[in-house]
Amino acid sequence: DVSMYNPADASKWKFFYDTLLMTSNRVEGRFESIAEDIVAANNLPEPVPFKQCGLDVMTFRGRICPYDKANKSKQLNSIEIQGLYESEYAILELDVSEVENFAIFPGQVIVFEGVLVGKNIRAKKLYTSCVQKIAPPPSIEKPVQILVAAGPFALSDTLSYEPLNELIDLVKKDQPNILVLVGPLVDATHPKIAQGQIAETFSDYYSRMVQKIGDALDGLNIKVAVIASSKDANNLPVYPTPPAVDQSYKNVKFFPDPSLLFIEGLILGVTSVDAIFHIGKYELSNCQTNRLARLAAHTVCQRSFYPLYPPEPEACIDVVAWRKKAQLPITPHIMILPSDLHGFIKEAEGGCISLNPGKLTKGLVGGTYALIEARPVHSDEEWKVSSHVSSKIVRI
Repeated sequence: DVSMYNPADASKWKFFYDTLLMTSNRVEGRFESIAEDIVAANNLPEPVPFKQCGLDVMTFRGRICPYDKANKSKQLNSIEIQGLYESEYAILELDVSEVENFAIFPGQVIVFEGVLVGKNIRAKKLYTSCVQKIAPPPSIEKPVQILVAAGPFALSDTLSYEPLNELIDLVKKDQPNILVLVGPLVDATHPKIAQGQIAETFSDYYSRMVQKIGDALDGLNIKVAVIASSKDANNLPVYPTPPAVDQSYKNVKFFPDPSLLFIEGLILGVTSVDAIFHIGKYELSNCQTNRLARLAAHTVCQRSFYPLYPPEPEACIDVVAWRKKAQLPITPHIMILPSDLHGFIKEAEGGCISLNPGKLTKGLVGGTYALIEARPVHSDEEWKVSSHVSSKIVRI
């Protein structure tokens, strides 16, 4: 069966009821927590305030401020960084031109070694990771097959949902144990929906679609998990997003965005927001590592489904809800990050797998989905994600 790793009562969610002070406290509280854990994870000395000038290399901590990537890529000696509590949230300029390997983006919490001269810190080394311990091995006794597809599910010129219908036919044929549909299911940005060319409410239209999926798979031992999206026309345009429906249809269950899905001990982290594309718009890096793997790793290293701050406007984040529901209390076995970027399967820090299944439709053509299989252990072997989970990306 499919359930939430950390269940929450979505009926009690409230959005944008918060004061500026409450929002500020939540954001700063997260930055403080991540910074403390980076220090502990890397056995670093206690960071000092942004006041201790000198020629000695000292340890500082802070978070990267917003910047214009087009200009900052040429000015790596003047990236603004905001100190934390001990620095009274002062903002100084950070020079990373001497750092061998770095990858930074706005909102990233970093601990760094450097020399403070005046209002400029020449960094020597950056520390950005405080990966949580990976989830314990699952208790599966036989292989578990999971199919993951992300919306939109309709071609841009029609609402016939041909790619989704083809996917359902494939599911009926191959019969995976779990089908994960990542929203939007009823895409608010689809031309025909945006223009109001449907003769029923968005909620009724959504319910009818879900009922159709449930009926098509009725009688089969297939569990369906539908992940909400802020782009669903019948849902709230806010992130984190509550489930679009507060009930279940036959073998269909509804989950918020983001979610940690629990499948017999196998933990899947899933979000519908294109976090890696948003981070990639601002990331500055001199690393020679694979860019897609690096972008996905930021979510695990910073322990958040969406670590970019300030967020992209289209994400429409409620900061207090984001602080409570969009962080990673544990590193999942598999991190599913649907994106408009090229589909990929990469091994991330902490021993998990980052996976971008792509989108099921791309304009006027079909896109891709992902197949995952988790295998149980045999005899005395140790269960590891790298050796007991296989996955592939398939074109529809």
